[in-house]
Amino acid sequence: MNKTKLTLLTACLALGSVGLQAQLPEIKGAEALIRQVPADLVGARKSIDKAGTISGAEGLAYYWYVRTIVYNGMNQPKYAADAPEAATKAVESLNKFYELGEGNTKIMRKYGYAAKDLIIGASAGGWNQAINYRNDTTENKQASYKKADLLYGKVSTLVKYDEDHDEVLKTKYPDITYNAVLLNSYQNAYFNMKDMDLSRKYLNALISNRYNDPKLYIYLARTYQVDGNGDKQLAEIKKGRAAYPNSKDLITEEINYYIQNDKLITLKTAIGKEIAGGNADANYYFIRGYINDQIGLGKIRTDGKKGDGEKDTTALRLAELDYLKAVELNPNSLDAIYNLGTLYTNFGNYWNQKAANLPYSATKLYGEFKGYEKNYFATAVKYYEQADGFSELTKQERIAMYRDMRQLYVKSKNIEKANEMKAKIAALNGGE
Repeated sequence: MNKTKLTLLTACLALGSVGLQAQLPEIKGAEALIRQVPADLVGARKSIDKAGTISGAEGLAYYWYVRTIVYNGMNQPKYAADAPEAATKAVESLNKFYELGEGNTKIMRKYGYAAKDLIIGASAGGWNQAINYRNDTTENKQASYKKADLLYGKVSTLVKYDEDHDEVLKTKYPDITYNAVLLNSYQNAYFNMKDMDLSRKYLNALISNRYNDPKLYIYLARTYQVDGNGDKQLAEIKKGRAAYPNSKDLITEEINYYIQNDKLITLKTAIGKEIAGGNADANYYFIRGYINDQIGLGKIRTDGKKGDGEKDTTALRLAELDYLKAVELNPNSLDAIYNLGTLYTNFGNYWNQKAANLPYSATKLYGEFKGYEKNYFATAVKYYEQADGFSELTKQERIAMYRDMRQLYVKSKNIEKANEMKAKIAALNGGE
């Protein structure tokens, strides 16, 4: 038995030796063609591809190392005909190299230092190639989207390795990060492949990697919306609200969920119970204020369904009280402050219209109504000016606010301030 085992072992070693004798000249030849001046990349590709056809090459770290150099070099437009998938092969090769080198100090000591510089070209090349696949508009685009997904997966492995070790990539391509690759993978899976399970895989990976963006929970919720699973859609929104309680985007998403599902009054009732129980913070008052605001403007009915446009001043008064309470509890509640500016503008417009509808003989009442209008417009400006001090206000929100403020200044005959708002709007619009 011992003799039989020894014979088999000797035979295996002999076969391995024959394989190496055939592979190494081709691999070394490829490396020599790369190193010569000028480099012969086409010849090097032929040699390394030939080496790959010989059994056992896939187990040699040296083979994958040289293959990476070859295909990194061929990832240029002039070689597109000879190596159309050079970027993919370079990324694949470097992944294989690190796979074989994991825990193998001999391999990493011999090739590791040189290999780390290959990460830059392989990652950037793979990133750009994946983008090209994602942008395919031909009849083969679905196949290209799948190629992009696979390539992103291989690039993400390289980038994660680099971020955990030498970080050579970020010195030249700081935008190509592990999280950025995951985000692009999600976008490709969601918008192109329409694969909700895959989309959730990448979004959850981003959350696990502490990618700080509350919108990730919105994106997760929308994958379940596409699947028609309203319960899980709401569950993801609530997870996001727990993680980012002050996120305006998540608050809006939750409100929109209830609007779309005709459950806004359910939300209002639940918030009312929280407030009555003394468990409410500024956000609860803001959300209830927003719901009352929408009812007051006629955008939704009191049953929570889409409204018919009829205004309800009682609901607007309730909205005012809730917004004021939100600001009392949190003086930095930008949403409540901004909405108070809008609300008081609407109140002013209401009294403006009431005054305009009076007969000429009602001079005393006209004066009273115009007085209400003036006071509300002044209060609206006060809250808008307060909101203007917040950096979180988006460009479009700021432009809309300045337009409101300009109209308010015109109505109050403050032409200097009206022109100031006009200049601010022009500056935000690029001088238009």
